[in-house]
Amino acid sequence: MLLSSKKHSDPIIIEEVFTSNHSASDTFSQQLLNDINYCKVKNQKSCHLIVFVHGFQATSVDLAKFRNFVWKLLPLVSCLISKSNEADTHASIEQLGLNLATEVKLHLHRYFENRTDKLKKISFIGHSLGGIITREALKHLGKYADVMHGFVSLGSPHLGYMYNSSGLVDAGMWMLQKWKNSKSLQQLSMTDSKDYRDSFLYRLS
Repeated sequence: MLLSSKKHSDPIIIEEVFTSNHSASDTFSQQLLNDINYCKVKNQKSCHLIVFVHGFQATSVDLAKFRNFVWKLLPLVSCLISKSNEADTHASIEQLGLNLATEVKLHLHRYFENRTDKLKKISFIGHSLGGIITREALKHLGKYADVMHGFVSLGSPHLGYMYNSSGLVDAGMWMLQKWKNSKSLQQLSMTDSKDYRDSFLYRLS
């Protein structure tokens, strides 16, 4: 949940976590803390990589504050804020996902090549369209399946906007699709195919 106020320039973030046994040990946050303790014991400062993926028409700067929050709580994790799709989020989600996967591979090659003993887990945090882009990117990261750990999406339209009830949103999306020829918005609205079963989102699921 994201709350804002005219009196404050920074958002207020509230996290709700529900578990079946009311135990915090199963939560993603607790697992991250366990990873940090492991790093301290083994003296491995980069055993968990967290990748942040921004949304539609956004930039890496938009997620910098989230990254800073993570570093404040978990100073020993390694963070990557994706920049590969900053220039054009109107491209197809297939292309955006491939861009992200390539960026992650290059990052791992640069910082973890010949140091696989220090790469224990990879997690993704995607905002809005970033959550969908992450799901597409995972198709190209099978090499790292053994260290894939967590996936968090914040406000991601996993079901698309096919049945959106807001006329204002419909008008805005139509305008962007016409003005920018936005392939990603066309895919989110599931209008990229005459049969929805052939649409990108349906196939991605």
